[in-house]
Amino acid sequence: MKEVIIPVGTERIDACAFQDARSLDSIIIPDGVKEIGDRAFEGCTYLKKLIIPASVEKIGRNICQSCLRLKRFEMHGRAKFARSWLEGCYNLETVILSAESGVRVWNGAVYNQDLTELKFIPWSLKHLILPSTVQSCSISAGIKELSFYAHQQITVSEMGWLQKLHFYAEQKAFTVELPEDEIVLDYPIIEKNVINHIILALQTGELSEDFGAQFSEPQFELRFSLAEIIGELYQKDWKALCRSQAGRVIATMLEYFTEEQIEWELCQFFCNHIKYLFCLDDVPKWKKIVLKELIFTRKSEVIANLLENYHFTEEETDLLLKTANELHKYDTQLILMHYRREKYGYTDITEKLKL
Repeated sequence: MKEVIIPVGTERIDACAFQDARSLDSIIIPDGVKEIGDRAFEGCTYLKKLIIPASVEKIGRNICQSCLRLKRFEMHGRAKFARSWLEGCYNLETVILSAESGVRVWNGAVYNQDLTELKFIPWSLKHLILPSTVQSCSISAGIKELSFYAHQQITVSEMGWLQKLHFYAEQKAFTVELPEDEIVLDYPIIEKNVINHIILALQTGELSEDFGAQFSEPQFELRFSLAEIIGELYQKDWKALCRSQAGRVIATMLEYFTEEQIEWELCQFFCNHIKYLFCLDDVPKWKKIVLKELIFTRKSEVIANLLENYHFTEEETDLLLKTANELHKYDTQLILMHYRREKYGYTDITEKLKL
């Protein structure tokens, strides 16, 4: 590895001057250099830092393209920023640009001067925090989390590994985890319309009818968690919103699945998300099936924990008791009998004797 010191008095670094100099790990550019040509440092794969002095007035294209180990880039001159300078710098962590470069660096990303347009995101940046002035953005593949304001008018045009959305409203913070709709070669593809439906819901307080039309457990959970958030943001009945979402999804399922398939899907979801069981009030047949599945698949200690956190009606409790008895799950049956006595009491002498 070697360091290169550009001689004092040099005014121009020619195009491709150090292109593919793979042994170069440090270069010092003196004040007085006025121009740097196209691809001057392209392919310098061991270069970790580049500082361009205030004297530089013009910079060509792709000057640091594919500098794979470049972590810090500083430009103090008057050259106008171009994202091509830093294409393929996958380990870039810090970008510092002069006020005369035509852009601003805010929370690690590069924007135009009035912070309304996103210009460049360093590849190593995992959490992108948008200023309230940004209205649209294209998100690089490296971003895993996106933060913005709940009523911010934004449209997301691209995304890669995006996993979480954080948003703020009235001094409260909310988080939505995104489902992985499809995985291709271990690369999760999140449909951008899902992101934009979420953003629209936050802006309007309404979940669109075509949002996540097909059933999948992550999308179902996303709908319900979003309904809870909207309920808090807009002082709405979140349970009514959840019922509405469940109704839309089940209606869609009825068009494409057999009853056996629907039964399996609903049991899988609601047994794992018991807090949303009330969403099946309008379809008591499937609610009964889910309750039976709950007793069949869950251990007695799990049932005991559920009873502390979920209110079962008297009818539901009796169904659970009957199912536990039929399946000879007597530990669970005893727990349910105590629950029934405390919540609803007993009028039948036989049931009292059992206790």
